[in-house]
Amino acid sequence: MKNLNFHSRFSLGGLAARFDTLSGAKALSLLFFSGFLVRLIPELMAGAIPIGFDTIYYASVMKNGVVWAHWSSFFTSAWFFEALTTALYSVSQVDPFLLLKIVAPALFGLNVAGVYWVGRKLLGWNAKLCLAATGLFAFQLATLRISWDLLPNTLGMGLLLFALPFVGKLGSTRDFTVLALLSLLIVFAHEYAAVALITIVLGVVAWRFARKNFSRADGMTLLAVLPALSFF
Repeated sequence: MKNLNFHSRFSLGGLAARFDTLSGAKALSLLFFSGFLVRLIPELMAGAIPIGFDTIYYASVMKNGVVWAHWSSFFTSAWFFEALTTALYSVSQVDPFLLLKIVAPALFGLNVAGVYWVGRKLLGWNAKLCLAATGLFAFQLATLRISWDLLPNTLGMGLLLFALPFVGKLGSTRDFTVLALLSLLIVFAHEYAAVALITIVLGVVAWRFARKNFSRADGMTLLAVLPALSFF
């Protein structure tokens, strides 16, 4: 009987049942922390050695403190990651490589939580299937490799995951504001994520228009993404 209770508590089904009782914020926080710990393992194993090739470039930008070499760079470059890390370095004065060893796992945790968010809010999956998807995402080599040093990509992808459930489903002013803000940050975070967002938005809207199923929510979605589209 004790073995059965242990299995029910620590199996995927038991874990999913526990997640069903949590609020959305608590579930996302737990998954963020789980992803953070998974990505922290290689950082601890590497010790003082930086992981990846581009990490050295990010550290140099933080040291120099220059995010926009010219004012026009604000409109013509993906600068959000550099601005974020430079601000963190300026406030904390922690060694750039040590700071990146914290930022990289945090961005990976953001993506792990984002996969769960998409599964629940966009796809309507149950907690068990969402947890299986987050586990597959967290431990596959492709996502782990991207998170080694392609940190702007990871930031853009994490923001994109949280933006997708709002596409075509805007029901309040708050949702409109969230999508507008996320879409802007995505454009400033990374070009690939921006292309993915704009393609998805235009594709969804065009599909619904062609099927004569265009709604007010679709029009609000286009309006919310318009500032990001203009910057893009």
